[in-house]
Amino acid sequence: MMRSSQETICGTVKVAIMSFISPVPMTGHARSVGRGSLPAFFTGSAHIALQRSHAGAEKGTQVSNALPQLQTPAAGSATASLHVPTVIESSVEKFVILGLANTIVLPSTLEPPRTPWGRFKEKLRPGQRQEFKALLWATLCFIVSYVVIGILTVMHIEWNTKPYLHPDFLARFAGIEVCLSVACGVFYVLFAASLLDKYHSCVSKFFAGILESNNAPVNTARPRRRSWRDLIPGCFFLVLLTVYALPIIGVAGGPNIVWYNQMKNSCRGYNTRVEMWKNLGYGTESAYKYNFHSIDWTVEDHTYYLAHTFEPKVDSDDAYQYYYRFTGKTTNGGYLAVDIDYDNSVWRMLQLTGQDGAATWAAVGHSTESLIGSMPRFQHVDTTPMLNGTILFTDDKSHLIIPEMSFGVANLGVSFDHREVEPFIRVFNIANWSEDEAIERMSEPWSNKFDRDIVMRTASFGHGRQRIDMCIREGPFPGEWTQNVESGVSDYLIVPFAVIAATRVRLAEAGSSDASRYSGEYR
Repeated sequence: MMRSSQETICGTVKVAIMSFISPVPMTGHARSVGRGSLPAFFTGSAHIALQRSHAGAEKGTQVSNALPQLQTPAAGSATASLHVPTVIESSVEKFVILGLANTIVLPSTLEPPRTPWGRFKEKLRPGQRQEFKALLWATLCFIVSYVVIGILTVMHIEWNTKPYLHPDFLARFAGIEVCLSVACGVFYVLFAASLLDKYHSCVSKFFAGILESNNAPVNTARPRRRSWRDLIPGCFFLVLLTVYALPIIGVAGGPNIVWYNQMKNSCRGYNTRVEMWKNLGYGTESAYKYNFHSIDWTVEDHTYYLAHTFEPKVDSDDAYQYYYRFTGKTTNGGYLAVDIDYDNSVWRMLQLTGQDGAATWAAVGHSTESLIGSMPRFQHVDTTPMLNGTILFTDDKSHLIIPEMSFGVANLGVSFDHREVEPFIRVFNIANWSEDEAIERMSEPWSNKFDRDIVMRTASFGHGRQRIDMCIREGPFPGEWTQNVESGVSDYLIVPFAVIAATRVRLAEAGSSDASRYSGEYR
C-alpha cells in the first residue's frame, strides 16, 4: 500500500517537472510565471521541496524518502542531479515549489470559466454601457407593447369567431369595437413603423460598433470579404418587419382565417348537406325549399318543401288548424310529412301515398306562376299517422327539446336574439340522459370535433360567415324507432330538421328574430 502511494506521488512529480522543462507553451496564469522562472531554476544543482499545504493547518505528516532519486547525467553535460524530499498535508489546496533562484507558486483554485455575458461586458466601451441600458429599456417596452397588442388581437378574433361564448357582445358593443379597431389600426400603421425603424437603427449601430471595435486589424490592400456579421442587420430587419405585420394580419384577416379553420372540418362524418338560409329574408325560396344532397354519389338527392297550411274549423280550438307542413320523398322511396303547430306546441309525422302537390305549390309554386288563373289540379293523397309529440323550450329559452323522440336542439333559442349563433346550432340525441344532463350537455361550448351524440349541426363554410348549411348524419338512427336504412338520412331525423326550419321561418315572418332584421345580408 505504501509502495503504491510512493509510485503515484513519484509519477505526479515527474509530470510536474517535465511540464516545466518541456518547450510546449503553457496557458493561463502558469504561462507568465513559468517563462520567467525556468532559466534560473534549472541551472546547476537544485534542491526542490514539494509542499502541499492548507490555509489554517498547523502541522502535517512528513514522509521522507517518499520519492526515489531522480538521476540525470553529470553537471558537465549541463544537467543536474535532483533530490526531492516531500512534505505532505492531508488537506491540499495549494502547491509551493521552492528553488534556489526562484519560487513558483501555482494558484490554489482555478479561475471560474468566462461566461458569454462576462465576455460581452468586456467588449463594451464606457460610453456604450449607457447605450446598452437604454436599449434594454426600449426592448422591454417593445415586448410589453406587443404583448398587449397580441392580447387585444386575440380578443378581437374570439369576439368575431366564437359568438356562442359572448352572445351579447356584438349586439351591444359591435359599433364601438369596430371604431376602436379602426382608430388603433391607423395609429399603429402611422407610428409603429417609424418607431420600429428607429429601434432597428439603434440596435444595428450598437452591435455593429461592438463587433468592429473588437475585430483584429485587417489588410486594407485586399478587398474585404463579406462575413456573417454583415447579415445581422438584414436578418434583424426581417424579424421586426414580421412582428410589425402580424397585428395587421391578425386584426384584418384573423377572424376570417380562424372562421375558415374552425368550420372546415366541423361536418366531417355528416355526409348529407342541406342549404338552409342563403337569403335570410322572408319570402325567399331557400326558406321554403330544401335540397338534401349527399357527398356520397351513390345516395340520391331529395327535395323537401315547407308550406303554410290553413284548415280552420268553426267554433273550435283544436290543433292543426294553422300549421307548417314539411313534406318530401324519403331515402327509402316513400313520402312523408311533418306538421308543426306552434300555437299549440305540437308536431306529428304522417306517411303519404304520394307527393303532396298542394303543399309543394303553396311553398314555391304560387310564387313562380306567371299567369292568373293557372291554379293546378291537385291529386288526393292519403295520410297515415306515424308519430306525434310536443315542442318544449328550456327555462332560459336557450334550447329546444323534442322529448318524445329524445332530441335536444342546442342554442336554437339563443339564435332568435343573436343571429351570429346560427352557424353553431347542434341537435343532440339525448335518449340516455336525464333532463339535467341534457341541459348541461347542450350548454357546453361549441366544438368542431365529431361527437357521436350529435346527429346534425349547422355550419357556415368559407372565410367568414357565408350561408347556413345543415349537416346531417346518414345511416340508421339508433334509438327506439329503428329503420333499415343503409345510406342516406333516416326518416326520424326529418322531424328535428322540420322543427328547426319551421321555427326559423315562423319567427322571421313575425319579425321577432334577430336574423329577420338583416334580410339578404348573407348571400
